[in-house]
Amino acid sequence: MKGGKVLVTGASGYIGSAVAGYLQGQGYEVTGTYRKTVGEFPFRAVKADLSQAVELEGAFDVIVHAAGERPGRKSEQWAYDVQDFNSFKHNNVDAMENIINFARTHSVKRVINLSSIGIYGQIKGGVLNEESDRINPDAYGITKYMGEMILKECGFVKGISLRMPGVIGPGASGVWLTNVAEKLKKGEDITIYTPDFRTGNFVWIEDLSKFIGRLIELEEWKYDTLVLACRKGASIREIVGRIKELAGSSSKIQIDDSLRQPFRIDASRAFEMGYESLEPLEMVERYL
Repeated sequence: MKGGKVLVTGASGYIGSAVAGYLQGQGYEVTGTYRKTVGEFPFRAVKADLSQAVELEGAFDVIVHAAGERPGRKSEQWAYDVQDFNSFKHNNVDAMENIINFARTHSVKRVINLSSIGIYGQIKGGVLNEESDRINPDAYGITKYMGEMILKECGFVKGISLRMPGVIGPGASGVWLTNVAEKLKKGEDITIYTPDFRTGNFVWIEDLSKFIGRLIELEEWKYDTLVLACRKGASIREIVGRIKELAGSSSKIQIDDSLRQPFRIDASRAFEMGYESLEPLEMVERYL
């Protein structure tokens, strides 16, 4: 379907803009939605508040739904210090309902929904996969899961939700690896937990974009939900040590093995469907 028409919501955000730009570069005809006025886009862009009825011109083959309310976000419409459930509902639940209604009206057959491992709530350690229990999720996790269920149960659209940990890439911020890098660059001392635990709970933005392109081209999807992570891991000690080395940091690294239950994301389903990923230390080197 190369050259097909793709609607990418949230195209002014970090993930949405990267995915839209990648697909545009691969020959797709991309239209991106944005809520807050920003600069120029390398693709057709339309201002839209998805918590209201979606009114866009044109036909689309696929919708990549990257828009949504995330913890810590402030916008023109939702400026607050303490986020409440209604804000997440408007932007994660109502928005999905409006996207589905738009898909029905315009005969869009596929929706790729960018979700989060936040739907699982309190992760108790061990291995996390698509079947893991959800334990006391917060407002964000609840509403992201509600959005997944709306997509899954609508019947007339083929949908897939990608549950992701923090996404890393050039310009990324606000996730564990980038936060550690910023502290080490500033020479701040940090504390790491379970230093010898091997983790691959990361997603590189280019790997995500490529996988979305692959999903668009697949004739059939085997699953309706996938968790994403690296195939192999590296220890917390190795990751932080490499960041410190590349940053030329003089920070002290303290170790605390208490009160933490680490978990590993098992992305076997995603690899089965063609997902490919950099390994954690490669991500560190490219990010730094």
